[in-house]
Amino acid sequence: MDREIEVLNKILKGEYMAIGVYDTLASNLPPGSLREDLASIQKDHERHAQILTDYIRQQGGEPLSSAGMAGSMAEMMSRMKTLVKADEQDIIRQLYDGEDQGLAKAVQYAERDLGPEARSLVEQIFSDEHDHLKSLERLLQKEANKE
Repeated sequence: MDREIEVLNKILKGEYMAIGVYDTLASNLPPGSLREDLASIQKDHERHAQILTDYIRQQGGEPLSSAGMAGSMAEMMSRMKTLVKADEQDIIRQLYDGEDQGLAKAVQYAERDLGPEARSLVEQIFSDEHDHLKSLERLLQKEANKE
């Protein structure tokens, strides 16, 4: 059970990192539909973080409350990239890459170290993450068509 809580906390940490990065990057966008679309994905990550937090507590574990140093570094790197005058496509690509890498790591952890109940819980989250990737692909295509 301790290993399972540890793995769930790693996945939770990824959710917190995503929340921070979406917040950082979306704040660099003008108000409008793209910003709203990204805010919707960020809200999904917030919901996932709450689901994981509740489950970890139900299992007698102590959930993380932030992304820690790794999350701070990810946010800082995102800020630095957007300082170089990132356009909407750059921002969407950064988010897509982060979602893709985070999902790959989380799936790897889940396959290796989670029991059936916890795996079922995270598979629902992973389904949403796949939807995020599809949404980001559509947004990227939409931005490319504006040019």
